[in-house]
Amino acid sequence: MRERLVAIRALQDKLENETEELTKKLQKQCKHPVIIETDYVPNDYGAAMPPLRICVVCALEEEGWGCGYQELDVEKPFKEVSRDEFYEYRTFKALENVALPKVGAR
Repeated sequence: MRERLVAIRALQDKLENETEELTKKLQKQCKHPVIIETDYVPNDYGAAMPPLRICVVCALEEEGWGCGYQELDVEKPFKEVSRDEFYEYRTFKALENVALPKVGAR
């Protein structure tokens, strides 16, 4: 059994590396046709969460604070969603199984 577990762990590592490489390639080639955004979350303790944008197609994600959005700029159409809905788009799912948000003004 131990040998099988070692083999499975090696396969998982290989697949994680391949996933990372393919994700980077996809993000470089993607035109970011569907972008969603979640607003910042204020906090009384100084630990507010920044606004975020993500491309639904390639999962490129950017924070709106600091230098602001670089790839997912304001000229791109986007929709504001809740944090919970936003986090669902961080993992790749078949687009046929994902309800793409309607794009337009906020």
